[in-house]
Amino acid sequence: MCAEPNRSMLYLLKGSRVREYRRQNIDVLSAPEKTPFEITYGARWIADGVEVMAGTSSVLVFADSPYERFVPVRFFTIDDVETADGRTRLSGRLGAFVCTEDRDVLSRTWSAIDPSDPNKPGRHRFVLHDAVHGIYAPHSPGEYLDAWRRAVNDLAPNPFFEDTTILRLAAASVGGRELDAHDRVNVGDLVHLVIEAISPAAPENPLAENTLAENTAPSGEGLWFAPTLLADPDGAARLTNTDSPTPIPARGLVTLTVEILEPGPLTLRLGIAGRTLTSTWLTLPLEVAGSRRTSVPPPGAHDAGEGQVDVVALARHLTRRADLSAGDWLDLLDEFLLPAAASDVTLLGLAALAAATQADWERVIRSLCAIADRTPDQQNLLLRACILEGRNDLVRQVIDATDLTNGDDLIRFLHAVADAPAATAQLVLTHELEHRMLGDEHRADLVNATWRLLQSDDVRCAAAEDVAYVDPEAGARLLLDRWDKADSMPDTPLELLLDWGVLPHRLAPYVRERLRRAALQGDPAGIELALKRIHSIGVNDRPLVQLEAALALFRMRDTFARDRAIELAIAAAHAALDVGELDVAIEASKALRVALARGNGTELALVDDTERLVEQAVESSPAFTDWQRMRAESRAEQLRHLTTGKRLFCVGGGALPDFDELAAQLGLADHRWIEISKDKGTNHDWADGIRTDDIVMAVLPWIGHSDTAVKDKVVRKGGRFEIVKRNVTDLLNGIERALRTDNAAIGE
Repeated sequence: MCAEPNRSMLYLLKGSRVREYRRQNIDVLSAPEKTPFEITYGARWIADGVEVMAGTSSVLVFADSPYERFVPVRFFTIDDVETADGRTRLSGRLGAFVCTEDRDVLSRTWSAIDPSDPNKPGRHRFVLHDAVHGIYAPHSPGEYLDAWRRAVNDLAPNPFFEDTTILRLAAASVGGRELDAHDRVNVGDLVHLVIEAISPAAPENPLAENTLAENTAPSGEGLWFAPTLLADPDGAARLTNTDSPTPIPARGLVTLTVEILEPGPLTLRLGIAGRTLTSTWLTLPLEVAGSRRTSVPPPGAHDAGEGQVDVVALARHLTRRADLSAGDWLDLLDEFLLPAAASDVTLLGLAALAAATQADWERVIRSLCAIADRTPDQQNLLLRACILEGRNDLVRQVIDATDLTNGDDLIRFLHAVADAPAATAQLVLTHELEHRMLGDEHRADLVNATWRLLQSDDVRCAAAEDVAYVDPEAGARLLLDRWDKADSMPDTPLELLLDWGVLPHRLAPYVRERLRRAALQGDPAGIELALKRIHSIGVNDRPLVQLEAALALFRMRDTFARDRAIELAIAAAHAALDVGELDVAIEASKALRVALARGNGTELALVDDTERLVEQAVESSPAFTDWQRMRAESRAEQLRHLTTGKRLFCVGGGALPDFDELAAQLGLADHRWIEISKDKGTNHDWADGIRTDDIVMAVLPWIGHSDTAVKDKVVRKGGRFEIVKRNVTDLLNGIERALRTDNAAIGE
């Protein structure tokens, strides 16, 4: 029944460009109802306002770039929602294939949305709410099959399914009795599997879809495929006519017969040889009763002749019955079994498993490379062996042939990469970044597994950028982990980090480093770009960064840069006062005074206003005053080895309140503050007694600063002379400058 027009539906879009996602989609097309299914989306792919909750029914929709065609496939009931690290994982059960009143309604509706719309399906969002659009569940088995066939055939224009064949187990029977999963059969039974195949890219069958005849297929080259059967345990079942098994058509029905050979739990996996990565694997678990029929040779058995032992049968028997160590297995295989059947795939597979237990990866590689048609498990083992052994000559081609969508195989693969030689780990990651075989989540897992082994900064940046595309914070953490000091980070990762603009509480040193580099390069545009990032990122210590930008621009000695520096220094002072960062405000005020010492009247007025605001803030902050006093004491202690036994003369204005205490901390032999005012004028008599290495500080505002007589007397007699502001910090800095500068330099 159709849903009411006013109802909405949750749509989950799935692409197929990435091999892992394509493999998932193939499984979606062939899995029975109620099959557990899981899908993960990064936060960026979820439309605004969408909250996914457990119990929600949704529709899986296949779509790929340029996102003009959207194929509704089947219902999916969400049982659990887990959100962590910027990703939302949806777990649930696959439902029926969807029926629609109009198969193209999603394509027409969503393709018409403006590409600039931030919630446009496919381009920007993969999880969204929209109208039901005539989608409904099938009412009958015939309608169900029709929905499945339409879903598969609708993928014909999608190039990612051009080498795909989807299989459906239409029926399973033994002796005329229908079989379901886990039903009981007997050793020696012939199980008949009726399979329907659809290859989306193959020409349409001229017969009506609901009347497909068994074993019919369109004529033409390449439209028949050889089946492959995997039995677990190995050798417990086989296809009849193993030398020339019944082929599977590209489109049509076919009956394949499987002979049961061994008792016990049995799982049959049926697929298409040569298309195991791009086509369906059908699975049928069974329970087998009875005892092994010794008169029936198992698959791969060797004609042993009278009095001879069938070594493959013996090996299989020992696998099930004997408790042998890996070393004993290898000895048995090398001394007795392999000499009798050196190329047998069963024995080679057993040798590889035993060698893997002993971490003899070269033996694993040698054994498995001798098997032309490896099982998926053997292919995964070969990949891990090549990685751990550092076989860079084989790694790429083996990865390309390996299915990593099984969770356990993927975990073992990631562990192998983490333990691989550094060059191999980087090769694996580089190959993945180029070919994108894993989904976003698992590619991020691979990046994390290889990160500390990477040798190239270019690869690191490419990997972090790939991760950041889905989760910018995760990408930024990678870069910050590698370069935890801003001054050590190269330019490219620094630009990436600031472009992403996440983790603002950690970015201030990196913004300042970007400013520093721009200043060294004389790049005002680079400074402006860094300042813009301050605003967009929301760096906490913005006043300090603004001040550093101002200082950098002041140093450029450019008119435009100077004007911008004045603007930034004033902004830094005011911003610092707003947030109580008085030390930054003081430094900004000092920078203005020094830079504009020869400024025009308007500029000097700006300096005076800024200084007055800063002084008022300092005077009204006892806590800051205490902090300044503690810092002055520490600074005086650092200078004491330079000032002990020297004399200090400070000229200008009124003495600082703690001048005597400061002199004691500096260990001065004598100190004097010569106060000067407009009514008293400038008295130079005290300068007649200046001796070599005496320190003279002209304290601003100094009434007689235009008179060079004092400075000349001081310098002529070997004294040290500096101009400072009337505060303890500047006074101490001036003392240090005076003592570290020779007289000749002072006199110039």
